[in-house]
Amino acid sequence: MRVARITLSSLGIGLVALGAWSALTSLGAAQLVGLAVWLAAAVVVHDGVVGPATAVTSGLVDRGGRRLRAGARAVVRVGLTVAALLCLVAVPAIVAQSLGNPNPTVLPGPYAARLGWVLVLIALATVAGVVVAQRSSRERTA
Repeated sequence: MRVARITLSSLGIGLVALGAWSALTSLGAAQLVGLAVWLAAAVVVHDGVVGPATAVTSGLVDRGGRRLRAGARAVVRVGLTVAALLCLVAVPAIVAQSLGNPNPTVLPGPYAARLGWVLVLIALATVAGVVVAQRSSRERTA
């Protein structure tokens, strides 16, 4: 386990260094400032929105899903988190598309319909995961 941690940590540090070097050598000062603002906003959104929303959702799943086994509740948490993060990424494109754009090639796809279909697929995968988790935990206890 120790070797794996050291290897993965070294790989991660190396990739971060490569990314920083690439940004410093290929971006201008204004672009670096924009990148720094974007990264800071990502931290704020994660710590201010995603983290608390995940904690609240987890508590609600635990409270409302008492009939579900722990593994099944974990599957529900993952499904809800994936769906929420997908919406966090897709909704700005849907809003921008609804506002209109003089260049029709900027947002060409039917994003709202695609988001709906992907959310249906996530829901189906979550239900299937819950069924599998419930059955496998019953077999272990039997």
